Amino acid sequence: MFKKKTILILGAGHEQLPAYKLCKKNSVIIIGVDKNKHAPGLKYAKFRIITSIREDEDLIKKIKLLKIKISAVLTIANDIPEIYYKICNELNLKNISKKSATLGASKIKLYNELQKNKILVPKFSSISSVKDGIKILKKNKYKFVLKPTDGRGSRGVNYVNKIKDFKFLFADSSKNTKFKELILQKYIKGTQVSSESMIYNGKIFTILSRRNYRNMSKFYPNIIENGGELPFIVNKKIRKKIDDLILKISKILKIENSPLKCDLIIVKEKIYVLEATPRFGGGFVASHSSNVLYGVNFLELYIKILLGIKINKIKFFYKNKFLSLRFFLNRNINIKHFKKKKDFLFKKYQKNIVHKILTKKLYIKDNKIKSHVDRAGCVLIQSDIKKEAIRISEKIVNF
Repeated sequence: MFKKKTILILGAGHEQLPAYKLCKKNSVIIIGVDKNKHAPGLKYAKFRIITSIREDEDLIKKIKLLKIKISAVLTIANDIPEIYYKICNELNLKNISKKSATLGASKIKLYNELQKNKILVPKFSSISSVKDGIKILKKNKYKFVLKPTDGRGSRGVNYVNKIKDFKFLFADSSKNTKFKELILQKYIKGTQVSSESMIYNGKIFTILSRRNYRNMSKFYPNIIENGGELPFIVNKKIRKKIDDLILKISKILKIENSPLKCDLIIVKEKIYVLEATPRFGGGFVASHSSNVLYGVNFLELYIKILLGIKINKIKFFYKNKFLSLRFFLNRNINIKHFKKKKDFLFKKYQKNIVHKILTKKLYIKDNKIKSHVDRAGCVLIQSDIKKEAIRISEKIVNF
């Protein structure tokens, strides 16, 4: 299908692996970029550039030195909108809008733009010192979230519960940003929802998932998500509000024929926006969940769009299935016991497993999980019954 086409894939980790496999299956010539020469995706690449996609100022020069005609640039589950925009722009390839790249790279800019367009955002302040933060904390009685404006993978995202902890939390969040400013934002207790959309020819196809923060206190002060359930089904009134909101955001960000990921909080009938960015998120929604739940592989669809391949009518219909995603978070384990239990459970629930990953991080004797980067793999479970999907996924990861 994609024969004689060449795709540059930014990142080659487990989250990007489905893109490599899909391209390889369809005879695409792959150029892979990753700082880890052992990254799993690179074994599928014909050409490899071993460097950081975030910190290499000469990356574009290295790409051009290959002297290969590139058909498209792709990344998935990588929050690098400005880098992606710059590379596509330099190579004269299909690109996201400059506005979406700019707003996707800075939550402060994004929040200001959303508020200007009368979209709800949890109350926030930009702070540059501990003194600024403590002043706000003393003035307000509610809880806060402290985070980098350019955060990714939940690095440096902290729940602020006590003023006495603020100096330490400020230092932690500051280590995870290239800017001098942090965001101090009101913590809103509500239903946290992630939306993953594919926008094509003016139509928006959206998958909603309920994010799982039920054990947040376990990781205090870090805010760690442990997967979630898909699809998140709501009443028609709220669903229409969400769909209208996503449409409005897509117009603000000037997103056409590309992905849009949003993080939302629903409080009664109000919907607040935490994130809106022109990419697919993690958790294999675009590569696996979309296909199982709605019969459309978002990732494959996007690759076709990038390559200019004709797309027939998109048949996006819910198949009455449920998915539960859970991550391996326990790091202090008995390796022999776990291997036996893992093999038994993987075999027992083979028909329910849509996708699974285990990384070497599982074998590090360190039970402190500080961000999503520290998660040691995941399982994605399907069932016709929602509770069963949740039960199986939690049974597998809670060894």
